[in-house]
Amino acid sequence: MATHQYSYQESVVLLGQINQCSKTLAVECDAKSHTISLFSKANNAKIASFRLPLPCPKIDESKHFFEYIAQIDAQMPPYIVVLIQAGSCALGYFENGEVVLHKVIKKYMVRKKQGQNQLTYLNNGGKGNSEGGQLRYRNAIRFFEDINQKLCDWNAQKRLTKHHKIIFSCPIALKQYLYSSKIPCLYPKKDPRWQKICRDVSTPNFEELMVNNQFAVVGQLTVINDIFWKILDNK
Repeated sequence: MATHQYSYQESVVLLGQINQCSKTLAVECDAKSHTISLFSKANNAKIASFRLPLPCPKIDESKHFFEYIAQIDAQMPPYIVVLIQAGSCALGYFENGEVVLHKVIKKYMVRKKQGQNQLTYLNNGGKGNSEGGQLRYRNAIRFFEDINQKLCDWNAQKRLTKHHKIIFSCPIALKQYLYSSKIPCLYPKKDPRWQKICRDVSTPNFEELMVNNQFAVVGQLTVINDIFWKILDNK
């Protein structure tokens, strides 16, 4: 088994080659991981998989893969990266894979001794009557307001488009607070542009934002059987 990385433009070329192999390759799509699995039609054996660059449009599993290919732009579209952990957030707006706008938001909202954020602590039945607890709670509320406000600011600058992807990492328990903020989130919960980063993310800061951007913009091909290359050459 061998793994190969492809730039966005190289990924578009590879997908076009796969598209030309529809008589010999079968494709299964996984929207959650943004990955396609490739099977030889000769014996139905899986021979490769490819994680698409995350700025590509969200995979629609209800449509035929070869219809999806036509939606992919030859040039990388703009996109946003949002990394959220308790008390730390890194946001970036990217064009052609390069950061154009960025912001790091930090708030004191984690109980140092227990290592638990204040919102989770309260949801689990904890008491928040102490001065420190009230401060952490106010900071937690402001944390998500600041995130939504920054996205609104970028939108007001005419930077954001209705088609861009939101590439994100955020614990499920925290993401809900984007939608209970008094400053509305620009993107509905089930907006198809949300694309989760399927990797472990360290504490969000500018450096971590750039590391995850480097991961997001490349495609990753895993070849299980070298017959894949022969099929691609004989398309």
